[in-house]
Amino acid sequence: SLRLPVTNSPIILVVSEDEQNRLNMMKHMDDFGYNVISARPGDDISSALGNTVPDIITADWISPGMEGAVTISTIRNIKALQRIPMIVITGDDTSPVKQEILHGLALPLLKMPWQPEELLNCLEHAVLARS
Repeated sequence: SLRLPVTNSPIILVVSEDEQNRLNMMKHMDDFGYNVISARPGDDISSALGNTVPDIITADWISPGMEGAVTISTIRNIKALQRIPMIVITGDDTSPVKQEILHGLALPLLKMPWQPEELLNCLEHAVLARS
């Protein structure tokens, strides 16, 4: 009989300050069949991950300040996460400075409020970019 290879579901690290947004995103990701780990900005992300290396990272930069840039920089400074595809969740209030930073980082954006299909599309593109 023919046996298909077994593949593990991609692991996604969700980094978000807003608990409701984090839980909503995690629920949809779980519904889509992804394994999800979550952390808040400022958490010790390495500890939250343990020995797990995610396949995709989502990080929010919804607030108008520079906190999102600090979060992204903190994640990118973790050696094991430097090359992991990242999706940035933003609000509609993206300032010119924030736009310039995100453009320079060449990170895909998902704007709030997002629809589940938009989230799935971003995740699928990130998985393909990883392969």
